[in-house]
Amino acid sequence: MHAPLRYRVLAGILIFFSFLVVATKITDPDFYWHLRDGETILATHAVPRVDTYSFTMANMPWVDHEWLVEAGIAWIWNLGLAELLAVIFAAIAFIPFAVWLSRYRSWPSLWAIAAGAVLFMSFTAVRPQVLSYFFFFIVFELLSRYYDKTNDPAGRKKIYLAVLPLVFFVWANIHAEFFSGLVLFALFLFVDTAIAWWHKRKTSGSGILFACTMLAASVITPFLNPYGAGLYGEIFRVMFSGDTMRYIQEWQSPFSTQATFSPQTIAIAIMFSIFLIIAGAYYKRLTPTRLAAAALFFLLFAKALRMGPLFVITAIPLADEGLAYAITAFSSRRHLASRRVRMVFTSLGAAASVGMLCLVLIAPSALAATQYPVNAVDFLNQSAAQGNKIIPLNGYAWGGYLIWDAPEIKVFIDGRMPHWIAPDGTSAMKDYINVFLAPQNFAAQETILKKWRVNTILMQSTDVTGGNAGLVKNLMSAGWKITYSDPVATVLQCASDTMQECRYITGAWSATATSNPKK
Repeated sequence: MHAPLRYRVLAGILIFFSFLVVATKITDPDFYWHLRDGETILATHAVPRVDTYSFTMANMPWVDHEWLVEAGIAWIWNLGLAELLAVIFAAIAFIPFAVWLSRYRSWPSLWAIAAGAVLFMSFTAVRPQVLSYFFFFIVFELLSRYYDKTNDPAGRKKIYLAVLPLVFFVWANIHAEFFSGLVLFALFLFVDTAIAWWHKRKTSGSGILFACTMLAASVITPFLNPYGAGLYGEIFRVMFSGDTMRYIQEWQSPFSTQATFSPQTIAIAIMFSIFLIIAGAYYKRLTPTRLAAAALFFLLFAKALRMGPLFVITAIPLADEGLAYAITAFSSRRHLASRRVRMVFTSLGAAASVGMLCLVLIAPSALAATQYPVNAVDFLNQSAAQGNKIIPLNGYAWGGYLIWDAPEIKVFIDGRMPHWIAPDGTSAMKDYINVFLAPQNFAAQETILKKWRVNTILMQSTDVTGGNAGLVKNLMSAGWKITYSDPVATVLQCASDTMQECRYITGAWSATATSNPKK
């Protein structure tokens, strides 16, 4: 059942170049504000602490937990090596798969790795999270080696845990997702101790104390960042932000009604099936710590798409371990008729065909690059250069591009803001929701536009006659005009020569106006 080396090398080449194709596309709408932040950090030698990019949340305290990666991205970009960024991030994303392909040699494991790659592919853009996934992989590997079930507790190599505080120190200055690594560490420690207690296995008190000390040190070292304890505060603000969970796609469940059918959703189904079959069939024989980790991140992934790569990292080693038991059983004639074995191999056979096909032919092309309003922003820059003060209500996904390409124009909203709430209750995200996403709430739209004295709206052209048709109709009835439009973006501005005195409401602003807001 072993896959020859040449096939594993071919699979590795396919996976890496698929990652590279995706990385060359700018699929992350936050990329450009990351780039602007990085340039600011390099120029000032200081991290940002308050918002200077928007007029809605100006001077809002801000924890830029990705500051170190942003500085690196900007440095490489300014050297004129934008293509190198794609190669670097694709290579970092590929490292776990290279390790697995060299370590796991059976055909079924190769199929599982391919399905994991298709799922992982959605997250391989030039974005700080890619480095976070790499650090999560490092932590998982170190913990797995230390808590390997074949390891005699008395002979465990402490170096695997001793380096973790340093790993978490670096990780915390790269991305706030280091917190998931702390959860993983605590889970391994708890499960190993609980299993030893349950089976009345002799444990080493000094070993448990050492592990607890390393966990405590790993919690403490992330405080060594430019924001101190504020980094942990930022993590909990995001975790408990209802608007973030409700409206930001990566925080939504893969089973949500907003999820679309794609190669990635197929890969999700395959990975979920592999995990459930392996865990159900061999849960008594699998390494308890690995099983617990994969189960936890399976549940987290079922709740939020962004946990997908972490689930893949914990599930692939578990899948190989379970498949080894299945292959052993299958190799024994007396087990050939085993219903459990037939179920495992039938499922993995389907996963092989679908997963590899999606990986090679479909998956990279199915991930479209974000379309940015390049020409529309040029139009706004020209208008601003003529002395017009632009006060825009921009689309959420375009805030980062405005920050990059129109630095003189303050934005209404961008990707940093879903969980931001000022002390006085002001929330750009809530205002944005009430204008663009609230169903036929025309009174709220009027109130918000007046409050911020918005004189320009930058929206997707498809929304002019679609999701925001009611808003457009009402504003045009009040004298607003479409001043620029192309297939990507449309600019709607009030008709005042100075754009300082705009009318927002006429008789057209009524509950009977037609609209079909986006959901």
